Amino acid sequence: LVADSGVFVQALLQLRSTEPLTSRLSVMEELTELVRDYKVEDLHAMWAMVADLLGKENSDGVKERAVSFMGALVSGDNFSRLGALRGEFFDIAAREGGALHSVLRLRILAHATRSAQACAPFELKTAELLEGWLGALASSIAGELHAAPLPGGVAREGVELLSYTSVFVKMASVELPDALFCRLVDAVCAVCFQALDRSVEAEESPQPGEASPHQKNDPRMQ
Repeated sequence: LVADSGVFVQALLQLRSTEPLTSRLSVMEELTELVRDYKVEDLHAMWAMVADLLGKENSDGVKERAVSFMGALVSGDNFSRLGALRGEFFDIAAREGGALHSVLRLRILAHATRSAQACAPFELKTAELLEGWLGALASSIAGELHAAPLPGGVAREGVELLSYTSVFVKMASVELPDALFCRLVDAVCAVCFQALDRSVEAEESPQPGEASPHQKNDPRMQ
């Protein structure tokens, strides 16, 4: 289905950065389903009108809605028509020290690579990104208090990152140098080992008012 160009021209006018934020978000939400169902002639122009919503001045909630809209833009047949926009999305995901937290960067990477099923021509850069993110995640897990459950954000990031990486390794491993592939596998193992260590320690750590395993085995505590 091809969208009525007049509808989208009107929508673009309402997405301008000079419009109130609440109005822009409302229009963007309405467009999300239309973009999924219809062929949009100029995907680049549509993204350009909302790209500023990923800026530091906006809340995480606003950024998440912009990333969801990005997901609509890359869905279905639109993906094959993204052209240079894929590279733009990839650069946003790869940008260090920006306004986006790691989970959003991973989701943008997934949009740019069709959930790791279409990584060309970004295979090497994607592998390097994943290696770095996995290393940071392993360090984050190791740095948390082991007696407490993992914070929800860290656990969610771990699930999404490992899920993406598993698909990436399956689809793109033949394009990677052996050394880089081995480092990526080692990084996955490091995350898994840290998570397992935490799980074991959490099981062995006594709850408030409960004796530790050593205390339970001490005859003096019987």
